[in-house]
Amino acid sequence: MLARLDDPCPDPASRHRLVARRTVKTDSGFAEVSVNELESPLSRLFVRKDRHGKAWLSAEEFAAGERIRADFERAGLSPRISASWSMPVASGNGARHGAGDLSDFALDSRRRLEKALALLGHELANTVLDICCFLKGLEEVEREHSWPPRSAKLMLRTALRMLTVHYGLCAAPRKSAPMRHWGGPGYRPRGIALD
Repeated sequence: MLARLDDPCPDPASRHRLVARRTVKTDSGFAEVSVNELESPLSRLFVRKDRHGKAWLSAEEFAAGERIRADFERAGLSPRISASWSMPVASGNGARHGAGDLSDFALDSRRRLEKALALLGHELANTVLDICCFLKGLEEVEREHSWPPRSAKLMLRTALRMLTVHYGLCAAPRKSAPMRHWGGPGYRPRGIALD
């Protein structure tokens, strides 16, 4: 007998979901929604624990990844598999729609995204885009870039930590304390005996 026939679960895809209820703000107030917490590689990393039972990504790092993904989506940069009905009908002169056809909302999102990606630099920006925005798996990113195993995970964490500071989701890392005293070549503080 086939294993799927013995499975009591009527929806086989439900094995790959972790559905949770969340409250989100809408125009008319707040609403309860169902969210698949395993939808993206970032959310799968967020619910995963390390060998000590600690979350691999902090809530701030996860929020930074979700924020850059939201800006990516709002900027209209996500790939489409079907026709977009949001753009006006072509004028017939063959001209493409440019930045002038984007809403202010999309332009603001695009500027925020460009600023965040510029902060990260080329390699980290590509890693964040691939994993957070294009929803590619870690192994796929490593294979595309010919990186060693588990390196995409570390690059992603580094980029997300930088984004938490950029977005103000956590305190900036402490800088070293200023120097209190500068001594000359023969200077020794009193009270310290030298052999």
